[in-house]
Amino acid sequence: MSTRLDSPKEKSTKHNKKKPNTTHFNIYIREINKQIYPDLQLQPEIIEILDNIINVIGKKIVENSVLIMKTNKKETMSLKFLKLGTELSISGEIQKHATFQALKATSKALTKNATTDPHKKRETLTKKTGLVFPPARVERVIMRKVSCVKRIPEGAPVYLAAVLEYICADLLDYAGRITIDKYKASRITVPHLSLAVENDSELKKLIHDAHIHIGRANMM
Repeated sequence: MSTRLDSPKEKSTKHNKKKPNTTHFNIYIREINKQIYPDLQLQPEIIEILDNIINVIGKKIVENSVLIMKTNKKETMSLKFLKLGTELSISGEIQKHATFQALKATSKALTKNATTDPHKKRETLTKKTGLVFPPARVERVIMRKVSCVKRIPEGAPVYLAAVLEYICADLLDYAGRITIDKYKASRITVPHLSLAVENDSELKKLIHDAHIHIGRANMM
């Protein structure tokens, strides 16, 4: 009986195969940008900064929601606590519009399908709600990191995903306008995003309150 031995080069290739990144929202940030500005490219640093913003603000919302949850001596991250946590973390028109989008997405998620066909494949929450940010990833990457949350209802990750998606889209929208109108460029860069935040008082407060610094190419 002969045994096949991998060559060192072949063996090394197998072990060093790059695994897909399941902890970030990079591909979804690109997808949102394509929906808003199909002809604008994104500087890689922009994606890193936006991903950081999403994670930081998402965790801040969950932490505030947990404080309210503990005050009420509960262990379930209900939509009520998440909504209150969002209101504590975000203010102004951004909070109002993000909450509206989140409630709309949650309503779609909790609506039962009319079909009773057992052979029909069940829709994913992402497809059912029309969101780009997958609620399952938001739950895994952000919500599950808070250890005291014993139970997360189905609608909660949808709500948070919709809030974070709105914030991401808002930042890209403002940065894209500056890229096109002021710089006549074809790629959104860090200075464009930085200027967009500086020029909008609500975005500036949102980023400042989250203790995020948008530099030329790095984050605090």
